[in-house]
Amino acid sequence: MLSSVEFTLDLPAPKEKLQELMMDYQEFPKYLPHQIKSVIIIEETDDYTITEETIHLSSVISKTFVTQTKHYAISDNMLKSEILSGPAKGSI
Repeated sequence: MLSSVEFTLDLPAPKEKLQELMMDYQEFPKYLPHQIKSVIIIEETDDYTITEETIHLSSVISKTFVTQTKHYAISDNMLKSEILSGPAKGSI
């Protein structure tokens, strides 16, 4: 079964600034402190960044897990993230 979630949002800000914020992975815990406990950059190249995140979920059950994600800038206005490990492995 293949699932897909896509969304768009118009924001009154320069796209360069928004993309810069979205690619500052180590700052994610500031935006979602109850869910994202830490983000460590494992590998960074000109083409992609691999991060390791410690995530805590507490909506139905209380569970903390570690996952790795590979992030790509596909274009000036599109980012792609592929989950490499953890419960959501294989998700894009």
